[in-house]
Amino acid sequence: MVISRYTCYNIAMKKGGPMKKRVLIIGGTSDIGHEIAIAFAKNNYDVIISYFNNLERANEIERELISKYNVDVMIYKCDITKQEDINDFYNAVLDKYGNIDVLINSACLCMDNYYLDKDKSEFMQVLEVNLVGPFLVIQKFANIVLDTIINIASTDGIDTFNPYSIDYCASKAGLINMTMNLALVLEVRILGLALNYVDTDSVNSMDRTFLNSELKRIGQEKLIKKEEVALKILDMVNDRECLSGSIVRMD
Repeated sequence: MVISRYTCYNIAMKKGGPMKKRVLIIGGTSDIGHEIAIAFAKNNYDVIISYFNNLERANEIERELISKYNVDVMIYKCDITKQEDINDFYNAVLDKYGNIDVLINSACLCMDNYYLDKDKSEFMQVLEVNLVGPFLVIQKFANIVLDTIINIASTDGIDTFNPYSIDYCASKAGLINMTMNLALVLEVRILGLALNYVDTDSVNSMDRTFLNSELKRIGQEKLIKKEEVALKILDMVNDRECLSGSIVRMD
């Protein structure tokens, strides 16, 4: 069966009448992914979360969203670098819901290591999670997304020099470029969000002297709050003047 948005609508109607909005968050157990899930649940979206290996964390978020916001939640273990995992995830979402309104690629991997000390395996692992994975997810899911796809990138993919994260910077530059190019061919709107340093556990675990020097070098006065990122994404979804292919920068 060829899956189209019309087909998705009919499937959803057969599964229970008028459709409630749904968001799918790739990497939904991360600090940022968790805040995104909360923001959308507060706005009465049902939430679908993929996680890589932290089932306990996924279960905690599931319980929180259901108890606090009374929304439907689906959690699913998925390695987005594996096509078989993505196919199984897609089939599970299609079977349960028929469609989704918003797809957010927020999975991310950064392995700080000086460029001369990086091996091919490390470099490729970062590219697979940050660039290849989002491509495979979009390639599979785009035909059941009704509204918007958002790729979370980084200002490191635009203008930041960081010899310790060459692979990360390259992956985020690729994600930004891919977002703009996919806007030319996708029927659904696709946007990018380029972030500077965000107040996450991973950023706060960095050497404070190095972090402060980085913030000073790029002119960032303070860390961006996770909640601000989530609200920005919600605003992007609701802002119909934000055209497909746009890259929104958040410093």
